[in-house]
Amino acid sequence: ETVMRIAYFFTPHKQKQIGWDKFATLCQSSGVTLVEVTADTLEAVGPFDVLFLRITEAVAGGDEKSVELLTQFLKQNPSVKVKDPIAGQVAAVRRDTMVHLLQRLEKFPGVKLRCPRSVEVSLREQFNLESFIPSDFNFPALLKLKEATTVAGAHIMSLVQTREALYSLLKQKESGQDFILQEYKNHSGTIFKFYVLGNKTHVISRVSLPDFPFIGIPETEVITFDSQKWKHVLPDNLTTAITGKAPHPTLEEVEECSKALSEVLGLTMFGYDIIRSSDTGEYFVIDVNYLPDYSGLGDFHEILLKHLLA
Repeated sequence: ETVMRIAYFFTPHKQKQIGWDKFATLCQSSGVTLVEVTADTLEAVGPFDVLFLRITEAVAGGDEKSVELLTQFLKQNPSVKVKDPIAGQVAAVRRDTMVHLLQRLEKFPGVKLRCPRSVEVSLREQFNLESFIPSDFNFPALLKLKEATTVAGAHIMSLVQTREALYSLLKQKESGQDFILQEYKNHSGTIFKFYVLGNKTHVISRVSLPDFPFIGIPETEVITFDSQKWKHVLPDNLTTAITGKAPHPTLEEVEECSKALSEVLGLTMFGYDIIRSSDTGEYFVIDVNYLPDYSGLGDFHEILLKHLLA
């Protein structure tokens, strides 16, 4: 009987986050061998059937050598299945690349899923803010670093209510930084977090920022927060108005959104956050991350193994 061999490439932190010990036990009882690899040991530990990797940390950390070695190995060994393709993971690290990819959602006319209007802002020489941000760009808007993950400040966001407030904020930032500025959409204080694993999607809802205008907050005030723990640092009058009452997406909408995003991104294991416009009912993707922690997905390890072996 042929033993399936799965090679894996992860940081220890990610292994712990997804409960790797439990997954390893399941693999052992299922007759599947797990082999840890680095970019340098791929050839030495072969052969294997599946390469299961998360390289977002390597990409964000500028480890071009590992990315190049992994890419070359897969080119030279086309029979090895990779979960998931490197190009899709690279895109998930940078918000500017992700915005360009998400614009392809417009090719799916039946799917009510879009990316909020975004512009790139660079604090480099010769960058003219006034001419770069279109006159019809709507405020309030969210200012985020281009790097979406694994770097300091990736989850720090600033909500600016006017163009003038944006210019004032940018003058305080370090030169050389690159940002994405994204139009803010009213969304009934609700965010939906989607966890995609193959053809299965798990959805939970969370309370989010309230609808604009923000009562009692001067237009000049910039609201800066960590998107992973934002509620603890916002002014009280912004958190008391939160409702979290947007209608939950239907099962059909969930499946349509996940299928379209999977096709656009070229990924099968990812998380994404969406909001529903209070004005139009359209859904907007506001964040994507590769291989999240799948919190709340009870049979995660069984589904993961089945997906890797498919």
